[in-house]
Amino acid sequence: MYTGGMSKILVADDETDITELVQASLEFAGFEVECVRNGEQVIDKLNKAKSSGWQYDLIILDVMMAPLGGFDTLKEMRRLKFDVPVVFLTAKDFDHNVVEGLSLGADDYIAKPFAMEVLIARINTVLRRANPNHITRSSNAQVNANDDEVYIVHDLVLNARTHDVSRDNVPISLTPTEYEILEYLLRNMGRIVSKQELNDQIWHGSPYNDLSIVETYVSTLRKKLNANGRGDLIETKRGFGYLIRESGGGSDV
Repeated sequence: MYTGGMSKILVADDETDITELVQASLEFAGFEVECVRNGEQVIDKLNKAKSSGWQYDLIILDVMMAPLGGFDTLKEMRRLKFDVPVVFLTAKDFDHNVVEGLSLGADDYIAKPFAMEVLIARINTVLRRANPNHITRSSNAQVNANDDEVYIVHDLVLNARTHDVSRDNVPISLTPTEYEILEYLLRNMGRIVSKQELNDQIWHGSPYNDLSIVETYVSTLRKKLNANGRGDLIETKRGFGYLIRESGGGSDV
């Protein structure tokens, strides 16, 4: 199980009390932590790290920062090709902002106030998803005869060893969370996976109280898989969960 080790985390929040608490708690848990006060400083830190030949393992972004807030910071990160996992912190309305944050490519989301043990659990989960060596494999889905880590359904190909995903030979960029959801559905292809099961499996003992978070993640995953008019592979069984059939086909959330 992934335990953090010397993973390096950058925390961005303009509330000093928050950053001091988060830094102390994460360092006690075994992480290496730096703190900044806004998104501009995040971009500066990322550029300096890149020029030195290394990169942060995860970034915690507060949504409400000035002059560059969390959402705009993530947009700028992705524009500059910084593909670092991101966890958002916010005191704003959860349901509204989680959709926007996930659509921008965030890997997880936690609302203030929060317990430090919950934040640490979420961090460990995101880092575990981002590291292929910590993904548990199974063989329930259809596999390529020459490689038991390649899942194929219709025109979708997922390579569990490299975490590459494509449809009709066109690469699809997924966040670690989106990838893990897709892989879990493929490993269980042909049976309905409930929202509660996804919640329990993907978040590993740190579940959200509201299963609508699962709906949001599946929705963003579906949009990426269905880009450019491709057929829908994830079928929603209302009141039951989600299903990927061997022959493809699906329906909206």
